[in-house]
Amino acid sequence: MDFLKLEDFYQVYDRHRTYIRAEVRRKHLRNYDEQFWRPARASAGHSVLELGSGTGLFLAYLVCKGVTDFTGVEQDEKVIDYMPDDIARRVTIGDLWESLDGFERKFNRIVSSTSSNTFPISRAAGCWPGLGTCWTPTTA
Repeated sequence: MDFLKLEDFYQVYDRHRTYIRAEVRRKHLRNYDEQFWRPARASAGHSVLELGSGTGLFLAYLVCKGVTDFTGVEQDEKVIDYMPDDIARRVTIGDLWESLDGFERKFNRIVSSTSSNTFPISRAAGCWPGLGTCWTPTTA
């Protein structure tokens, strides 16, 4: 199958992917602390937007860290079945760029840990200008 647009990719994605429920373990806490929390100087009071939320593991991590203001965006609608309900309610399923256009608020931290095979760099470059409209810097 030729993929003419990103939506075509998601028509067959689930045939090649193993979905796993989001369950935060010590190794996840350690890795996300090292790769996100400390470098981003994040705090429980920050608002966080995650681009490419998958089954919600990073969002579940945020809950463990005490973050209450977070939102996720994910293209694959099947992931909702693997997320805890309290996280699933905060995830927008749809096109990343359309979702960014729809946000009327700003976030203190924006993160994406999605892999380049599902989020090609050629498409990612197009979203960076849009991110500026939903980001507000904080140092606290």
